[in-house]
Amino acid sequence: MRTLTSRLLISLAIATCSLPGLAATPIEQWLPQAQQGDAAAQMSLASAYYFGRGMPQDFAEALKWYRLAAAQGEMSAQYNAAVMLEHGQGGAPDLKEALKLYRLAAEQGNAKAQYNLGVMYTYGRGGAQNDKEAIKWYQLAAEQGSVAAQYSMGAVYEQGVGTARDYKEALKWYRMAADQGHTKALGNLAAMYANGQGVPKDPVVAYALHSIAGGNDTADKGKGAKRSALPKGMTARALEAAQELAAKMAPAGRLLAELDRYTDSADKAESASSAQGSARLTH
Repeated sequence: MRTLTSRLLISLAIATCSLPGLAATPIEQWLPQAQQGDAAAQMSLASAYYFGRGMPQDFAEALKWYRLAAAQGEMSAQYNAAVMLEHGQGGAPDLKEALKLYRLAAEQGNAKAQYNLGVMYTYGRGGAQNDKEAIKWYQLAAEQGSVAAQYSMGAVYEQGVGTARDYKEALKWYRMAADQGHTKALGNLAAMYANGQGVPKDPVVAYALHSIAGGNDTADKGKGAKRSALPKGMTARALEAAQELAAKMAPAGRLLAELDRYTDSADKAESASSAQGSARLTH
């Protein structure tokens, strides 16, 4: 009798879940496939546990299913599990395992994993500190458009960490990050123009870039960006030019185009002025 009653209850539960308008819970939807080794179902179940979608949030369960999917080569699962292991979500931090999983995801081309792997090598988290490995992974992430990695590449070359100091290379990467609105990259790029590092000194450009960096500064206000390099003693005309340039560079996607247009016109004006001076000397 008990067996018959149990079967009836199970049948009723299954029928109820299949009724139109009644969505299955994540466990009902994905657990059977996940238990059979379906990596996509394991990922979906892990995500549901992580964010508490349709069930109580449970980091330990999320980590368990991410790791199972990661073991099958799922790139996103490798990255997510690495993040959780690095920060101790779902258990004690395990930096060695996090490093291993970041590398697996990075080798599959995950830009976030590549950047985080670079950070791990920069600070010796989960393994030996290695600046050259850090640069390798920063560059791969930067080439995929990671703004944090682009900024890190700029800092690496500006400071000469793990490689020869190269202001031209630093400028290249800071430009990329600045074009995406990275506050510290804007500030450091301004300092390079103020100090003539990799480019001719240009207080107008320096001031304009600092102005934009200040506008983008929010949570990190005042941190990192080299505001001490802000040029002093600008003429009213130079200040007006800087403010005008800042207004042109500020809209999204316009920074590099307007910066290059300004510097090209400034170079031409300087060349013309030099040519006129030479002509006067020959008379």
